[in-house]
Amino acid sequence: KQTAKDSSTTRNAIRHIRSIVEYQAPSLVLPEEIADATATDPELQIAIKALATGKEYTIPNKLMLYRRVFNELSLSEDGILLRENRICIPTSLQRKVVQLAH
Repeated sequence: KQTAKDSSTTRNAIRHIRSIVEYQAPSLVLPEEIADATATDPELQIAIKALATGKEYTIPNKLMLYRRVFNELSLSEDGILLRENRICIPTSLQRKVVQLAH
């Protein structure tokens, strides 16, 4: 049987957990945010267009990285470019992702 003290402790724990989640939520990178940033990232759009046509040679030399891993690239249903099971982070989100990783 739960006592009043136990109930209060449980409520406090739940409030604490919610505050942590609410604090962290703004710093998360959501898939929609990645998809939107991918849609406006010039480099990723070049790689995506090459992927759609299967013509890796259309990727310019300055983006050689994408040409080297062309066979590992795919596009998710959400419009996110992937290298195998890893997300290709758009330039506009790279700083945010690095900060979150640390």
